[in-house]
Amino acid sequence: MKILSFLAMGVLLLANIDHSKVRYGDITTFEEERNDKVGTIESKQVYYKIPAYQKVRTGEYRKGTAKYTNAMRESTMEYRRVLKATAKEKDLKLIVEAGGISDYPTTDITPTAISNLNFNF
Repeated sequence: MKILSFLAMGVLLLANIDHSKVRYGDITTFEEERNDKVGTIESKQVYYKIPAYQKVRTGEYRKGTAKYTNAMRESTMEYRRVLKATAKEKDLKLIVEAGGISDYPTTDITPTAISNLNFNF
C-alpha cells in the first residue's frame, strides 16, 4: 500500500513533465521537494553538430546501407555520451527535451552539450 501511495504521489509531482521527452535520467528518482536540477536540450541542434550525423543529413550515406546504420549508431552513442557528461558536469538529475517540462526551474544545456561533443572520431 505504501508503494502505491508513493507512486500515486510521484505521478502528481511529475504532472508537468512529459515522460516521453526525458532524454537522460530516471524520472522515478526525481524529487521536486529536493530541488533536483533539470536541464533542457534541443536534441536536433546537438545531432546536427555530430560529424557522423552530418554525413547522414547531407545524403552521403543512404538509408538502408551499412554506412548509414553505423553512422546513426555512432551518432546516438555520441549523443548519449554527451548527455551523461553534461549531466555530470551540471549536476542534473534529468535532461528533458525543450518544451517537455513546465512549472519547474530548468537550465538550457544545449550549448554546453555541443561544446562537450567529441570531434575525434
